[in-house]
Amino acid sequence: MRRAYTFGIVAASTAIILAVILYGDVGDITANLRLMSLDRILIILALSFSNFIFRFLRWHIYTRTVGLALVPSDSITVFVSGLAMVMTPARFGEIAKAFFLRQINGSPLSTTVPIIVVERLMDLAAVSLLSTLGLRLVSSGQSLIFIPATFILISLVVLGSKRGAAFTYRLAPRKLRITGSEALRVFRSLLHPSTLAVSIVLSVLAWASQGAGLWWTVTIWNSSFNFMEGIAIYAIATLAGALSLLPGGLLGTEITMVALLESSGVDRAVASSSTVVIRVFTLWFAVALGLAALWRLRTKL
Repeated sequence: MRRAYTFGIVAASTAIILAVILYGDVGDITANLRLMSLDRILIILALSFSNFIFRFLRWHIYTRTVGLALVPSDSITVFVSGLAMVMTPARFGEIAKAFFLRQINGSPLSTTVPIIVVERLMDLAAVSLLSTLGLRLVSSGQSLIFIPATFILISLVVLGSKRGAAFTYRLAPRKLRITGSEALRVFRSLLHPSTLAVSIVLSVLAWASQGAGLWWTVTIWNSSFNFMEGIAIYAIATLAGALSLLPGGLLGTEITMVALLESSGVDRAVASSSTVVIRVFTLWFAVALGLAALWRLRTKL
């Protein structure tokens, strides 16, 4: 079953990349890719890696806030392992981080599961905020931004109230249930104004860095491309992929990114080339790091 799922994901990803290449014209994209120098590639990788650094800092703050005593190497490995879970539907597989921590040092699920929930809320909040930079590009689809923003506000109210915590407890799968009072304590500590402010800043910096990576990629072939538009397009495409609930945001992210790049004045070949490159150096770079961390955990646990 697991092998079939993995094969299906790889096959779907390959098919989508090929479709984008065919849409942009194989010859033109091949010519574009030949113009990429090593220094350009290294900068794209550095901007992509910055996303992981900012998100790890947020993870570190959360684990310290709830009182988890983690060896730095274990904390880093568990965090990085979660990067591979982007290839699970709606990234639900990231819950595995809570179970890894329980195996490593006995951390209770009642403390670790809320961290993962709040992480995802902050990511959604960050890409929603960055998406507002490109509202003019999605004048006919602003609900794409309004819907997740509304969801975030409702979630913060629910998770921060006693009744909301109890309600969440009743909805959770039995394996992940924590008491209403414990949920309230953990969520309130993570959503304390000072912690919330820092985590929002780190989340915005994380996703803006990968948006900057898209901008940098496009400028290889179109030097006049606007920096803020690059960040906004990346955020909107990421949001579209997240709302699709498909593993890795496949299809929704690629279609949205190509369409928005073209609507901003980038030609088809450059839009397609940029989409292929940035997805390889963000999504698949993250998956590769995550799989390496999972292998290390497998040998340790």
